[in-house]
Amino acid sequence: MNFFEYIANLAPEGETALFVRQTPIKQNGELQFHADGAIKATWPAFMPSHKRREGEAWYGNTASFIIDRFKDGKPSASAANCEYVLVMVLDDVGDPVKAPKLPPLAPTWIMETSPGSFQWGYAFSEQPTKSDFAAAIKAIAAAGYTDPGACNPVRNYRLPGSVNLKPGKNGFKAKLIEFNPEQEYTLEHICAVLDVTPDARFVLRSALLCQDRKSTRLNSSHLKLSRMPSSA
Repeated sequence: MNFFEYIANLAPEGETALFVRQTPIKQNGELQFHADGAIKATWPAFMPSHKRREGEAWYGNTASFIIDRFKDGKPSASAANCEYVLVMVLDDVGDPVKAPKLPPLAPTWIMETSPGSFQWGYAFSEQPTKSDFAAAIKAIAAAGYTDPGACNPVRNYRLPGSVNLKPGKNGFKAKLIEFNPEQEYTLEHICAVLDVTPDARFVLRSALLCQDRKSTRLNSSHLKLSRMPSSA
C-alpha cells in the first residue's frame, strides 16, 4: 500500500479523507502575492481518487469528512463537515524557533517539505473528536513540538511530490523520508509520551468516552474506533 492509499483508507464508511490543491492566483499571467510575500491562491478540495499532475502543490487534510455534508456533493475541507480527525501532523519539527523539541515518539511518517524542514505525521488507531484533538494539539504546540500556527483539526499537510510554491523554495518537491504504516496511536498515548496535558474538558471527555471505545470496527486492515455521536 502506498502513502496515498494508506491515507484514503483511514476514513470509515460514509466519510472520506480529502486532498487539497494549492492553485496560485494569476493576473495577466503573473503570480499575485500577499503583503507578507506569500503567494495568493485558492485551495479546492478533492476526493483522494482525483488525478494529481506532476508539478502541482498537493496537501492532505487531517480531518475525516462526512460525505453527506458536502453541499451539492462538492468536497469541502471545512470544520463544519467533520467530527473526527484521521491524523495529527506536527509542523516544522526541530526548528529552533517554531518547534525546538524533538518528539520522543516514532511517527507514522516523516515528510521533508523544503530543504531541512520536516513534518511528522501520526495516524490514529482510535480517531479522536475534533474538539479533543484541538485541545491536545494546542498543548503540544505550547510544549514546543509543533509550529503554534498549525493548531486546528482541519490542517493541511504536504503530500509526497507536492511542489513548494513559497518564494525562495525553488519548487522543492516534498519527500517522504520515512513511512511506517504499522505505527498508529491513540491521542491519549501521544499526549502521555510527549508529557503534555490538554485542558480539563479533554480529560473529562476522554473518561466519559472510555466505554464507547471498547466498541471497534475493522476498516481497510486498520482497527479504528466505531463512531459514536459527538456531544460537541
